[in-house]
Amino acid sequence: GGLPHPMPMWFIVDDEQAIRMTTFAKSQKVLNLRKDPRVSLLFEAGERYEELRGVLCYGRAEITEETDAILPTLMAISVRHQGLDPSAAEGLKETMRRQAAKRVEIRVKPDRIVSWDHRKLGGVY
Repeated sequence: GGLPHPMPMWFIVDDEQAIRMTTFAKSQKVLNLRKDPRVSLLFEAGERYEELRGVLCYGRAEITEETDAILPTLMAISVRHQGLDPSAAEGLKETMRRQAAKRVEIRVKPDRIVSWDHRKLGGVY
């Protein structure tokens, strides 16, 4: 019973505006998605109420298990979120391939998007 708890994830957005993430193939979230692929993804920023902004995406998760499909996503996430130099990522490709072999890719093409931006309120709530 109950809803799954939020789980922070690194991600990239592909050319089709789908959100791509990787996670360990044996993780609980993957087991949950195999039972029910419906997801909501929350992206948020801001510390104080008057600067809060966010995007909430609803969609269905597609799971990919092919290492060759997972590897580019894993490399792009390492460059974008972990500050890995793109040329260094290429040099670590075989190491990352071994990591990708233990992972799956979760791809979500949003069906519905809701957004908000408190900065537009101009201090009036």
